[in-house]
Amino acid sequence: MSLKRIISASVITCTSLSILSGCFLEEPSIAQQEINKQTEQKMQQAAQLATQVEVPQMDASLERQNIVDRIKAFNDPSKLMWLYVISEGNIIDRVPVRGKVTNGNKRLTSTETFSKAYQGGYNNDVIVEAPDEVGVFGNAGDFIFWFDPSGEIYQTNGTYYIKPHPYKYTTAGITTDIDEQEVAKIPEYKKQIQKHLSSLKKAHKGNAVKNKIEVERTDNFESEPLVSN
Repeated sequence: MSLKRIISASVITCTSLSILSGCFLEEPSIAQQEINKQTEQKMQQAAQLATQVEVPQMDASLERQNIVDRIKAFNDPSKLMWLYVISEGNIIDRVPVRGKVTNGNKRLTSTETFSKAYQGGYNNDVIVEAPDEVGVFGNAGDFIFWFDPSGEIYQTNGTYYIKPHPYKYTTAGITTDIDEQEVAKIPEYKKQIQKHLSSLKKAHKGNAVKNKIEVERTDNFESEPLVSN
């Protein structure tokens, strides 16, 4: 091969590499350079401040304790509270709550699952949306629901206020006076709640017995020797 051809090929190769480099490694714009500069300055400043002001050693976390106390307070099935429904700044209703309110987006199963997908000649596991407990897809929306002591269900997507005391109220707002008429209903409310808890206990006990029987049947089946003819 002649020297002229070698030089020409080298020039073409260098030119091609320059073009490709220009496609994949573009020069940052002035604005992007300034953003990068400020980001670097913030990182350096954060590192410097971290050495000057150390993270304090904590023996306890009041934040975590608050979360624990809240979980315990709202996980009491015998709890009785009152919820005030607010619409456009007005109190439109007050309803007794059995136990606690629940967000409508809560589910008993995961919202995602694995599925096989054929990609590039291989079967790969990909994450897809999973149906809910009744076999449908989608988001239920932003709302809360709850049950009153008698078991009637309520739902709202508006603003609400909840307290363990039945205060008097008007459409204009809530007072600090206890509603004695509502207080008189508390014994009946608690009786209804206890009836509900008793039925739940019986249902759970029945399910436990059923599951135990199924386990025993499975164990007996697996322990039986195989008989050959």
